[in-house]
Amino acid sequence: MIFVKLAVVAWILFFIVRFFVASKISNIERLSIALNGEMKMTPGRVILFLIFLAAIGLTVASIIWFLFFSGII
Repeated sequence: MIFVKLAVVAWILFFIVRFFVASKISNIERLSIALNGEMKMTPGRVILFLIFLAAIGLTVASIIWFLFFSGII
């Protein structure tokens, strides 16, 4: 059950960090991303990526926990 709670917290944290990272992008940087397709990896984006990976991993762990311990499989 702890995986489910951690997954919910990780997704909430992901959306909060995403809001702050998206609010820090300037119009010039948006234009640069649109034209070049490359963006700078700032510390905020690295943290956002790590939180995203944690949220995905915890979601998969929650699904596996649910399937094995709820009696479905």
